[in-house]
Amino acid sequence: LEAPHPDVRLFAAVVARDMPYPGILEPIARLSLAIEPTSRRVALEVLPDLAHLPGYPSILAGIRTLIRDATSPQQFRLRAVQAAEILRDALAVPELVQLLGDGDREIARAALSALRRLTAHDFGTMRFGWNRWLKAYADRPRIVWLMDGLTDRRAELRSLAAEELARLMGHARYLSPDAPRDEAMRLRAYYERYWEQAS
Repeated sequence: LEAPHPDVRLFAAVVARDMPYPGILEPIARLSLAIEPTSRRVALEVLPDLAHLPGYPSILAGIRTLIRDATSPQQFRLRAVQAAEILRDALAVPELVQLLGDGDREIARAALSALRRLTAHDFGTMRFGWNRWLKAYADRPRIVWLMDGLTDRRAELRSLAAEELARLMGHARYLSPDAPRDEAMRLRAYYERYWEQAS
């Protein structure tokens, strides 16, 4: 995983998926922030399969620390934001909201993209609307955020919410971007029943 040749790192990351040993977590996490895009992508695909390992929450916490570190180089911070989005780290939402006010507009745009993916909401580029939403919803499970996203007036957000719910719950229930809002409301009712039964 730390070999100098990118192909070796890539194949090591692929093999690591089938060898969930705690000692591989940190090298995979470092690879998930590496400059080389292919190895980074594979590492980010592998990491969720290691989420059952005891050190996984610390890996996510480390990524959140990098997001907050304004002294880090721009590209490194961008990769940390993208990692939080790909790994679906709901705890990163407050940090991402703060980045909306970052002086680097590329970082701010990446933060908004991650927020949309994680929450299925879009309150724009200003922190005020997001902070108001956080105050009401920060303690709620991500599934509740996504179910609420199914009621959004914007079809693209409803479709995104359905996609994320299917991924989170392991259900193949998607919503096309042009599906009417009534269909989204029926899907929300389905997930509400499922969530009530699971709770």
